Amino acid sequence: MFCKHCGEKIEEGAINCTKCGKPTNKIDINKFNKILDFVKSKKIPLACIGVILIIGIIIISATTKYTTIDMKDLYTIQFTGLNENGKATVIFNDSALYEPTQKLFEKGDYLGQSALAELSELEYTISPNENLSNGDEITFKVYFPEEYYKNYNIKAKNTEQKIKVADLIIPEEIDVFEGLKIEFSGRSPYLTCNFVTGDCHKFTKDYVRFETDNEYYAIGEKVNVTAHFSTDDLEKAKVKVINNTATYDVQAKEYYIDSLDGLDLTQLKNAIRTQLDLEYNSATNKFCGVNLGGGTAQFIKLLDEKATGDAFLVLRDKDSRPDGEYTPYNIYISSYKTTIEAKKYSIATKTTKQEINVLLLATNLYIDENNQLHYDEIIEVRGANVESTKDLKSKYIKDCQDIYQTISSVE
Repeated sequence: MFCKHCGEKIEEGAINCTKCGKPTNKIDINKFNKILDFVKSKKIPLACIGVILIIGIIIISATTKYTTIDMKDLYTIQFTGLNENGKATVIFNDSALYEPTQKLFEKGDYLGQSALAELSELEYTISPNENLSNGDEITFKVYFPEEYYKNYNIKAKNTEQKIKVADLIIPEEIDVFEGLKIEFSGRSPYLTCNFVTGDCHKFTKDYVRFETDNEYYAIGEKVNVTAHFSTDDLEKAKVKVINNTATYDVQAKEYYIDSLDGLDLTQLKNAIRTQLDLEYNSATNKFCGVNLGGGTAQFIKLLDEKATGDAFLVLRDKDSRPDGEYTPYNIYISSYKTTIEAKKYSIATKTTKQEINVLLLATNLYIDENNQLHYDEIIEVRGANVESTKDLKSKYIKDCQDIYQTISSVE
């Protein structure tokens, strides 16, 4: 153990310090000895001696001077944030220790000074301390180790306090969805949402991020929107958001078709037939990908073409489009058997007739706001060495069957 007066290390249980001579316990030994001498000199009966000794001990203990620290002075509770969402913070007032530390210094009680400094490390709790409102009551409790501080004649009061919540800011209540406009772009069922906040509250413009429950939508579906913002943002703007979710109807004009039923395909078929002519006219005197007796051929002209049937494919699932790849939602297939005139590159004067099976693919058929049928593009697929357009079409459909379903097929 150590002397509380000079800090000298002394034997455990020692009554006086071997260096400074001062008593180590809470009882003044000199006063206690004087009481014993008085009792012996007066020859007081044994029973009375016991009573006198007890009274003496009580008096001596009562006259021992303690340094008392008021936790109300040592800690300040401050309430911050918005009403209904406030919290309490604790400020340690080290200035409250200046006067008692000075008194212990004047007494030469250096260990007591050190013990006072340790008060800044005490643990405490605040309950409750979330979603506070003005008028609520919290309990602030400081865990003061009494037995430890008795060694330094230090006590504490108001270690547990009931405190009323006050001074929280009353926020402005706002609806972040007021004035919000949702625009849908693309074509159903691949419509995406765009948010226009021009007519919204300033808080919405500056701090709110909107998120939808899905990436793509179809006409007639519901889009659930969630508003995201932080507690710090609310405190900065001094607002309270009354709701953070809303549901909107998906509205758009254009949509990809899932069926050919009831549609007039005349213009589509004419466009495909025109595209076939353009493909061949632009191929004059160019390599045409035809194998003539082991050599490549040069296209001369188109002699004949015959439509042999069509088919219509649609994605099995709107979410089955591979990421990062262009995959049409639907494909309209027209098959043609054509006859061309071509000549081998190796024999400049010899020409021959050659049958070529052709598929023309119109991709992404959709209906516009005027109820007119459109498509994105027409792609040509040739099969010079395939026996029939039926075989070529069947092969193409088979290659697509993992993600497409055949809605109709006509030979």
